[in-house]
Amino acid sequence: MCADFLGKFRLMHGQLTAEAPVNLSNTTLRGTITIGAFSYFSYSCEVGAADIGRYCSVGQHTLIAPGEHPMEFLSTHPFSSDPSGVSAGMSDNDDYARIACTGISQRNDPRRVGITRIGHDVWIGARAIILHGVTVGHGAVVAAGAVVTRNVEPYAIVGGVPAAPIRWRFPSDLRAQLLQLEWWNYDLSSLGESRDYSDVAATVERLKNLKITGALKPLTPRTSVWTA
Repeated sequence: MCADFLGKFRLMHGQLTAEAPVNLSNTTLRGTITIGAFSYFSYSCEVGAADIGRYCSVGQHTLIAPGEHPMEFLSTHPFSSDPSGVSAGMSDNDDYARIACTGISQRNDPRRVGITRIGHDVWIGARAIILHGVTVGHGAVVAAGAVVTRNVEPYAIVGGVPAAPIRWRFPSDLRAQLLQLEWWNYDLSSLGESRDYSDVAATVERLKNLKITGALKPLTPRTSVWTA
C-alpha cells in the first residue's frame, strides 16, 4: 500500500472509500465503509457498515458495527435472514442455498437498522464495541471495553456496559465553538510554523480569525475506493 494509505487491511464483500492519509493496521472491513483523512486503527480491528470521520483514533481489537442476528425470526442463524450466505461464510454452499430464506418482510428486516456513524476527532478505546445504527458525535471519547448501544453526544466521554456518560471533554461554550468552527474541514498547516494545540481556547480563536480573513484553507484530501 502507498504512503497515503498505511497498513494492510482485508476488505470482505463491500466497498471502502478512504481519504488520505489513513492507517488501517490489519483491519478487517465488511460492507460499505467510508473513512476520513488522518484516522487510524490499532491492530486487529473489525469494521462493518460505517461512516467514520477524520482524525479518529481507534484502539486495538475494537469492533464497529459487528454482525447482528434477528431474534424474532425462526432462527438466529443467518439462513433465516441472509439468503446470500455471506454473513455465515457459506455463499457458495449448495446446502445453505437450499434452506436459505428467499425474502424478508420490510417490517422485520434486520438490515434496516442503518449505518453506524462515527464523527470527526473521536477516540475509541481498545476492545470497545459500537453497535449498528449508533451515532458517536464529533469529539467524543469511548472508554476501553465499552459497549455503545445508544447515540453519544459530541464531546461526551462514555464508558461501561452498556456505555453511559461519564463527563464532558470541554465546557459547553467551548464545545459549541468547536462544533461551529468544524476545524476538521480545514488544512491545519494554515496555522503556520507555530502550532500548539494544547491551549484549545487560544487555538480556536486563531482558527476563527484565519477563517474570517480567508487564510484558513479547506482540507482537500485525496480519495481512493476499493471494492471486493
